[in-house]
Amino acid sequence: MEFWLILTIAASIAGSLSAFFDNYITDVYFKGRNPAAQKVFGGPINLVVGIIFLAIYCIISPAVFPPAFNVFLLIISGMISSLATMFYYMALGSEDTTGAIIFCQLYPIFYLIMGFLFLGEKIVGMQLVAFLFLMAAPLTILLFTGKRRKKMEYRAALLLLINVILSPLAAIIFVFAERDIQWSVDNDYSIVLAMGLLFIGKGIFDITASILSKKWRRRAKRVLLESKMRIFVPILINVVIWLFADYGIRKAMLSEQVAIVSAVNLAVELLATFIFGLVFTILWPRFGREKLNKRTVAAHFIATILAIIGIILVEKPDILSGIW
Repeated sequence: MEFWLILTIAASIAGSLSAFFDNYITDVYFKGRNPAAQKVFGGPINLVVGIIFLAIYCIISPAVFPPAFNVFLLIISGMISSLATMFYYMALGSEDTTGAIIFCQLYPIFYLIMGFLFLGEKIVGMQLVAFLFLMAAPLTILLFTGKRRKKMEYRAALLLLINVILSPLAAIIFVFAERDIQWSVDNDYSIVLAMGLLFIGKGIFDITASILSKKWRRRAKRVLLESKMRIFVPILINVVIWLFADYGIRKAMLSEQVAIVSAVNLAVELLATFIFGLVFTILWPRFGREKLNKRTVAAHFIATILAIIGIILVEKPDILSGIW
């Protein structure tokens, strides 16, 4: 199994776990009200993470820096990425956002389009078949979803759609700039530098947005006081988990076509979310909240088979060549 695929699967599982923390923080601490105020906490944390990455890079690769334009692009990538998560948090605070999974299937499509337009990537032959199988996994879950859960507010739908467009754009900019950095600095540590600049960009956006939003600051202060500062525990745990997930996916995208990585990530993350949901619902209901019914289990079983077929075809695209 290729390294990029192992990394993507591991990062997808971490991303799924991080999603549970997002929902837990939103529902338990913010009680669904103005959850975008989490940016008040995220700004300083992202800046610190970015500085740590840059410090590590300076130690392992001193005096080797990329062109200023690439530095600018990576910071912009971080800012756009943070802007995307702002819309995601805003959607979490809207009623009936449990149907938000409908928009997750759009990620690989936008990666495919943007990868073709900006990175010159192509998906042909068996890779396209694999892509279709991977896309069929979340579509299966969607088709089995009850009508009531499909009905979400138009506002939440619009916010999630904006997130789905901005996130791939940020990732494409990151990949474009980082691939150029690999050539310019000529070492194996360029990803460390790129991640540092990415998180600096995230921190700049979060802090700026927090300064401009008095409502965010008030909500964050109230949550902090009501929780007696205990909110920092799930936030910091989530930061560590998401840091691994974010690093893993971006590292994988430097080695493989971004659309394929995104499709594998989506399929694995959905399946991991279902498994975690079952476990957490049994052991910690407030954290899991998964419906244990035959319809849901059947949908995820079929999605699992489709995802496995897709991943096999991605890993070994010539597996059927002898048959044809």
